[in-house]
Amino acid sequence: MGGFGELRRDQVSNDEADDTSSASTAQPAQKDPFAKGPAYAPALPKGNARAAHSSGNVGVVPAKEAQCLGCHGDAPAGDAAKKAPMFVFAGTVYESAEGKAPAKDMELGLVDQKDKQLRVHSDDDGNFWIEGDTDLAFPAFVAVRVGTTTKAMKKRINNMKELECNSCHGNANPIRRP
Repeated sequence: MGGFGELRRDQVSNDEADDTSSASTAQPAQKDPFAKGPAYAPALPKGNARAAHSSGNVGVVPAKEAQCLGCHGDAPAGDAAKKAPMFVFAGTVYESAEGKAPAKDMELGLVDQKDKQLRVHSDDDGNFWIEGDTDLAFPAFVAVRVGTTTKAMKKRINNMKELECNSCHGNANPIRRP
């Protein structure tokens, strides 16, 4: 499993070998989701996922390791139970490796092979999500930042299923503040 590692603005690191690489196959270089665009600026969302779930007649507030795309991902045609907004990617970020205190107002970014960039800030419960349905050119790369400090995930994202951040980043490996 890949984790998040330090990323300097002047150097994109790819210090963890990818499980799918081979000597005969050239792998795309790691990309920095924040290389193009504005510097970090605080942008705490006005609402939060917990309030949306408790006031939106959902009837359940997701648990700490809930997999957001279970309800907010692709639903089979005609699945009336799937009325939740569609998310491209989603998860939770924490203050430390213990995964107890949520980290609010962290900026998470994704960049794909065609340089399409998606960015979002975590809410006051550490939750983040991008609504919509978008085509991405894989592999894609993700990072989290606050201020001038950025932490890039060492493992690349190879498909849409890997955009369910909480599926890999649970109690044992939480996404954390850089």
